[in-house]
Amino acid sequence: MTQVNSAPMPRTLKHRLDGIEKLEQELVAKAHEMLPDGAVNIVDFFILGATQRTLSQSRGFRTLIETKNFPSATILLRTQIDTAMRINGLTMMGDIEADVQKLLKGERTFDRLMSGTPVGGGKPERLTDAFLKKKLAEEHPWIERPTSCISAFGIYSPRSPTRIRRRVLRCLRSAVLTPSRMRQSITRYATRFPGFLG
Repeated sequence: MTQVNSAPMPRTLKHRLDGIEKLEQELVAKAHEMLPDGAVNIVDFFILGATQRTLSQSRGFRTLIETKNFPSATILLRTQIDTAMRINGLTMMGDIEADVQKLLKGERTFDRLMSGTPVGGGKPERLTDAFLKKKLAEEHPWIERPTSCISAFGIYSPRSPTRIRRRVLRCLRSAVLTPSRMRQSITRYATRFPGFLG
């Protein structure tokens, strides 16, 4: 009897986009589970806003990839990473309620806020993009590659559309947020923000 080699089929772009759509549905379901029954606080509003932004960016990203608008999709991927860095940054704030209040009132931008005193000692640091990226990469090392790929893109790029498309696809392959990675992140943030769970 001959055994058939059953190597896994490579995932197509459609499979990957369908996977992103499933993650969007999981995010909505998880957000509904996490909403408190009673009053919500200012941090809850910030996180709900970030959730809405994440969903909008994800849907826009899928649309742009389907229409082969890779440069614009890359920009959305960067804003998605920025959202993740800022949500992660909430855990580093010295006084989360007061700092989020300042953000929402427009009194401060995120990069002007200071971290709390580090657990191991040391000085508080400004919550700049570089600092937030470094801290996010400590927990999610895979974030380094797509961030460095994307940072080369800006409003204008002298690269040819074919080179841009290839580079974006390489970044996407390395940046796929798998369901297990997403579940780990949601669980981690849910334990960091017990008030958000209700």
